[in-house]
Amino acid sequence: MFTPPYLRRTLVFLGVFLAFSAQSFAQNFHFSVFAGWNKPGKVAVANVRSGLNGNRMVGVRLEADVARIIGWENTFAYSPNFGKPDLLATSSDSRALIYSSNLVINAPIKHFVPYATVGVGLITSKRMLRAPLQLLDFQEFGTRFAVNYGGGLKLTKLAGPVGLRFDVRGYALPDVFSQRLNILEVSGGIMFSF
Repeated sequence: MFTPPYLRRTLVFLGVFLAFSAQSFAQNFHFSVFAGWNKPGKVAVANVRSGLNGNRMVGVRLEADVARIIGWENTFAYSPNFGKPDLLATSSDSRALIYSSNLVINAPIKHFVPYATVGVGLITSKRMLRAPLQLLDFQEFGTRFAVNYGGGLKLTKLAGPVGLRFDVRGYALPDVFSQRLNILEVSGGIMFSF
């Protein structure tokens, strides 16, 4: 299934619009800097499935809580070796940019805020060649629509505006090499609440 370029642009525009709209009514803002790990799941194409490994990632999350329990969040993340097969480890890097816009449901208990989230976004994969290759088994998949879901725990205002945040998320990309690609993401970071 091909994702048309106009659909991608529309989703990005909608996410940015909703983020700024939510901020005009927001009661709380959270800004998080995080690092983590993502692991692509099975893809039924044998030459890809055999080489996918876990990957590190870094990013930022911006959340505006419209009500105490309801918020809107945008995530921008970068994975410097996303889905890189061992076969090509010395010759190329496959990098990914991840953008998502999510609805967040919080359950605040003083400084502890467990939450659940669901949203949509885009993941862009790009292979960066460092030397000429003869074997190109892993193909970049370009920009794909992604659905994500998950939850975590926010520890707010532990020292002034500074807190901690821990996340576990799943991503589903419906059309990667004619298959569905699932990704597990685990991350943690520093959060600033205003």
